[in-house]
Amino acid sequence: MINPGASYNALASSRVIGAVLLVEADFMIGMQRWTTWGDNIQWNGNTYLGLGQLGNISELKESEAATTDKITLTLSPVPAQNLPLALGSVEGYRGRPINIYFWAVGPNYQPVGSPVLRHAAVMDQVSIKKDKDSGSVELICLGAGANSSRRMVGDRISHAQHTLRYPGERGLEYAAGLVNNPQMWLSKRFQEI
Repeated sequence: MINPGASYNALASSRVIGAVLLVEADFMIGMQRWTTWGDNIQWNGNTYLGLGQLGNISELKESEAATTDKITLTLSPVPAQNLPLALGSVEGYRGRPINIYFWAVGPNYQPVGSPVLRHAAVMDQVSIKKDKDSGSVELICLGAGANSSRRMVGDRISHAQHTLRYPGERGLEYAAGLVNNPQMWLSKRFQEI
């Protein structure tokens, strides 16, 4: 359960509340920061780009357990910096973290308190969508509970590759031998006895 703090609770009880979403996407080419606000926002020493960068975020659902829901972020292709995100190599984003923060807005249109981490996920697919009149860049993210094997498709590694990643780990030492030299567990004669 998200506990946003006393300032959020007071604002919510006054029935005057708005919301700003801040997104941090850790692409290999560098951290990208966007906001749903109409202008750039400064927070924690970073600038979150607004107005035309982040067009839409699909519905976010809350749960106590890790969720497997997909989240879709729609980015405008008009800023030239968004196009390399969609046209680049899949290794530049797939499986990399993305965080979405919620920041309450008060009656004077100023953010209240500090942003609260609302959703942590990993990026999965980026594509360019073209409509009749415009286009967009869609970024699909998987929740933390999504099947990790889906995020590692094609990641079939040998014992040597595994020890490079995890020195001293012997988890795949006998895997090749088990596959290449299958052993019969019970003979037919043993089963007849």
